[in-house]
Formats: sequence, C-alpha cells, structure tokens
Amino acid sequence: MKPYIEPIHIKKYAGKRVGIDAYSWLHKGAYSCSMELCLNSDGEKKLRYIDYFMHRINLLRHHKITPVVVFDGGNVPCKSTTEQDRHRRRISNREIAMAKLKEGNVSAATEFFQVIWLNFPIFVELAIVVFRWLLNNVFIGCSVSLVFQVSW
Repeated sequence: MKPYIEPIHIKKYAGKRVGIDAYSWLHKGAYSCSMELCLNSDGEKKLRYIDYFMHRINLLRHHKITPVVVFDGGNVPCKSTTEQDRHRRRISNREIAMAKLKEGNVSAATEFFQVIWLNFPIFVELAIVVFRWLLNNVFIGCSVSLVFQVSW
C-alpha cells in the first residue's frame, strides 16, 4: 500500500465529515491499559482507553472536522472458527500473563495482556461507556451512528 499512500495534514479535511470506526479506536486505547482491563481492576488507569478515544475526537474537532462515530460490529457467522481460535489463544496468553504476574515480572505480564487485547473483541461495556460519554457531552458537530448486523 505504501506506494499509494500520500501523507496529508489533517487540516485539509476542515469543514468535512469523517467516519470513525469506534471499535478500532477502542482497541487501540484498550491496548494502553490492557492489564487493568484484563484484571478488571479499579482505578483511573483502567479508563485510559476513554482518554485515547476522546483525544482523537477532540483533535478532529480542533481542526474543524465533524467526526461521525460508528459503533458497528456483531459476530459474523463465517468467522466462528477464527473466533474460537482467538478465544483459545486469549485463554492461553492470560494464563501465561497471570503466571508472570505471580512471579513478579510485571513487564512480561503486561506484554501478554497486550497480546490478548490485539485480537480481543471489545466488550460491549467499553463501547457503552464511550457511547454514553458522547451522549452526555453533546457537542455540536458530532454524530454517533449505531450499525446493526442483520442475519437472514
């Protein structure tokens, strides 16, 4: 793809609407606090994924770009085998991470927790937290769209 990609400054999109894949940003944000999410710990550090998400929303707004946040998703039946394989790897990586944590090797444990989040389906709860934040902090120039998958 590199030969076809041209770097463009974000300000070029001023005055335009830009679609945002909410789950993509949630994954990237969750990566930064993967251990806290996997351990379901309390505290501010666990919520860094919201900071990541909102920083990008605010960056777009700063450049006069209207973000259209799309929460899509749902299980795709044809990927069930892939999802089962990922689930098995997540369980294995979590066991290794917990063992590393028990040994006191927080750095190695963190790496395994991050691997878990690379292919982790975002919990609906995480999406709801961001969705509610967007609704409760209504600002002009942002749309939130929910896309539902219908299986026939």
